[in-house]
Amino acid sequence: MTINANLYDVIIIYDFNLNKISVKRVTIYKTLSIKKEFINIREYNSNLKDLSNGKMEILLDKTVIEMKMIDGSTFTLLKFLENNDIELLNFDIKNSTNISYDLYDLKNI
Repeated sequence: MTINANLYDVIIIYDFNLNKISVKRVTIYKTLSIKKEFINIREYNSNLKDLSNGKMEILLDKTVIEMKMIDGSTFTLLKFLENNDIELLNFDIKNSTNISYDLYDLKNI
C-alpha cells in the first residue's frame, strides 16, 4: 500500500508470510531524501496471521502522519510541510483488496 501526498509518500508492506510490516518514507525535499535516518526502511515483527478486523486507521495533521496498522500496532512519521500547503492524499493498493473509508475533517466537527 502506498499513501501518496504532494510532498511525500509512505510505502507500507504487509508481509503475511514472514509476519513483518515495513514502512518507507519518500520525500521531494532533496536534503531529506539523501539522509539515511530519513529514508531507512523501518521493519518490525507482527502477528499478521490472526487479524480480528484488518482495519487500518490514518490520522493526519500538519506535522505527523500516524498509522494504526491492521495488527493494531501504531507507526508515526514526521512530515515537513510549508505553512500554507494544502495536503492531497491518494491511496494506491497493489492487489484487489476492497477499500472503504470514512473521512473526518476536525475543523468542521
